[in-house]
Amino acid sequence: MRKRFYGWLALMLLCLASLLPYLGRPLPVQTNMLAMLPDDARQPEVERALAQLAAKAGERLVVMVGHRDPAQASRLAEQAAARLRALPALRSVQGKIGDLDPARLLRPYAPYRHGLLTDADREGLRQNPQAYLETLLLRRLSLPGQGAFGLPLAEDPFGLFGNVLAALPMAKSSLQIKDGWLATERDGVSWRLLSAPLNGDAYDPALQQVLSREVAELRTLAEAGGGQLAATGAVLFAGEARGGAEAEMNRIGSVSMAAVIGLMLLVFRRLRHLALSGAVIAAGTLTAVAATLAVYGQLHLLTLVMGASLIGVAIDYSTHLFASQLQDGPDWDVERALAAIHPAIRMGLLTTLLGYGALALLPFPGLRQIAFFSSAGLVGAYLTVLWCVPCFVRQAAPASARGILPPIGRAFGRYCQFMRGRRLAALLLALGALSLPGLARLQADDDVHQLIRPSAELLAQEHLIRELAGQGNSRQFFLLEAPSEAALLRLGRQLDGRLDALVSAGQLQGYQSLSSLLPPPERQQADHALLQDAMRHAGRQVLQDAGVRDEIAGGYLAGLARPGPSLTAETLLAQPLAAPLRHLWLGRHDGVWRMAVMPGDFRKLDALRQAAQGLDGVTLVDKAASVSELFRQFREASTLMFALSLLAIVALMQRRYGWRRALLLAAPVSLAVLFTLGALGWLGVSANLFVVLGFLMVLGVGVDYAIFVEEGRRHHQQAALLAVGLSALTTLLSFGLLAASATPAVSSFGLTQLIGVGLAVLLAPMVTLFKTGDAGRAESC
Repeated sequence: MRKRFYGWLALMLLCLASLLPYLGRPLPVQTNMLAMLPDDARQPEVERALAQLAAKAGERLVVMVGHRDPAQASRLAEQAAARLRALPALRSVQGKIGDLDPARLLRPYAPYRHGLLTDADREGLRQNPQAYLETLLLRRLSLPGQGAFGLPLAEDPFGLFGNVLAALPMAKSSLQIKDGWLATERDGVSWRLLSAPLNGDAYDPALQQVLSREVAELRTLAEAGGGQLAATGAVLFAGEARGGAEAEMNRIGSVSMAAVIGLMLLVFRRLRHLALSGAVIAAGTLTAVAATLAVYGQLHLLTLVMGASLIGVAIDYSTHLFASQLQDGPDWDVERALAAIHPAIRMGLLTTLLGYGALALLPFPGLRQIAFFSSAGLVGAYLTVLWCVPCFVRQAAPASARGILPPIGRAFGRYCQFMRGRRLAALLLALGALSLPGLARLQADDDVHQLIRPSAELLAQEHLIRELAGQGNSRQFFLLEAPSEAALLRLGRQLDGRLDALVSAGQLQGYQSLSSLLPPPERQQADHALLQDAMRHAGRQVLQDAGVRDEIAGGYLAGLARPGPSLTAETLLAQPLAAPLRHLWLGRHDGVWRMAVMPGDFRKLDALRQAAQGLDGVTLVDKAASVSELFRQFREASTLMFALSLLAIVALMQRRYGWRRALLLAAPVSLAVLFTLGALGWLGVSANLFVVLGFLMVLGVGVDYAIFVEEGRRHHQQAALLAVGLSALTTLLSFGLLAASATPAVSSFGLTQLIGVGLAVLLAPMVTLFKTGDAGRAESC
């Protein structure tokens, strides 16, 4: 026994040593929900695009400060900017930009102006160049201020380049420069925009805490000054998700631990048993955390939430040993008792691992980690009960504690009598009759948004900023692919035309596209040739008739006559004009050029799908829809996996109990799953992937109760019944608490287990009504 204890101690020390690198700092917890989702292996280019766009969207914090008094709005924004600049968590703060020099912004774009024409200018130059140029020049001369937006008269006498700039998406933006700020107004409120690139990863817990706290303080200051503040960014969503998960983990863990403490003290009446139960839980948790970090390098958010329920299962093994101690009384021998209960807890561990193992077979990174975490924790708890706990329970239990066994035996005996013959049949028929209408009401729902539900406040702020700042919707976008840069730009122009039609019809609130800034090379060359031809036949005469000095006209025409450079993607992306859209250019990979087009707010997704129809190389990417489809496929696969796991458990049990007995032992949990489906239908809970995964856990945990009852008929009957009762209570508390989670997926997972495990315990005494393999006809309980 001492050697086993030293082996256990060495294992725990090894686990502790593996956690030393994390001493003094938070454990690496992954709060990015996309990280737990499966990649769509059929569309690797889509996953790359999503990763690039998510990285761009997640690397900054966006804040908008509003007030009904524009001057006060600017003052509040200046105060917010000053505070944000003092934070090491931010690389910089893009706030007040001062007086904008248009020439400085536009000058790098100007050398390519002769190859850039708007659709209206192109059509006018084709139909009647002289009349059209006269109209443009008259407007240019009558509006000299246009040079502040375009170029000086000598460089753009007809204002053609100014027209190009006026047609750009940025010129149509609701954001304008006021008091040196990018600003807009809505419902009488003046808003000022601040943007701050993060100095780190948006999913870094320390960064999340600092920025979430700072944004809350800035909002308080703004409201104190009569203003408003809205903020968005992946760092805020991740911080909220992390905080919620930690709160749930603490609540679930605390309630489970309180229940364990209360039950241990009530039943066993000794602090030693309480301490040993805590050691089992601690050892299981330590093993789970250390093993998961060693294999995965980080813990996922949902792993911690669902892992908190490990307490209720890990305690089961020690409970069986302590219950045997009560039954044996003065004749207690820990080695003998351990030998008697070991087959039951070993079989219970294996069946539970089979349930978790089914999760590991799914190509779902998050579920694999949950399965690994839980399995490692259970193995750690199991080894603790075998190698550590026996060293500290060598003495017999006090007589005061042993008095609880007879009442337990009598209560269970009465329940067994109730579960006999016709009453059992009536109970099963009643449960079945209640379940059938529920099964008819049960609906499938594989929506990925069940995975997490951000607060209404954060979603409202994100929506407000997207409307005020005109930002695109990163949840859906068009992925464009072509064999060359020129072909990609042509494809982009085609899509832009269709999206313009949706904007005109009011079905789309704008869009972000690089092709709107970058015509294909052949279009630039054709436009340059068209402009040269128009100038050669009519332009010089129009300039002379208008009295434009010869040196100005001659300089413009001489520059136009020279072959001009074509604007390329590389050149454009280096220009200040392209800065807001650079994230849309995905570049060249495996010989294919790619870019994204980001739609703004839209009324119907079907309209976007229709816009992409018939355009080879254009794909509407809807990550939520694609993952929801994967969820549906995994739900169906998990249903099959449940059946296979049940067969595997029966096959495992038949080696000890025989086929007929193994099937009987599987009957309670199988019926419990069927009745639970009906209950979920009555409760309006949709069948989804996490409900099926909950059933896998019900299968792994629920079959244990039938096994423990069966083993109790062979050895330590009253102790087994007590252990089953305590195990069921702790398991129902730990897993059942998940039903109160704010995350829909976790809630449905917990509710499934709460009902399923409860019914499995209720039906477990069924196994006492038939003869065992070695006991002849069944005896009365």
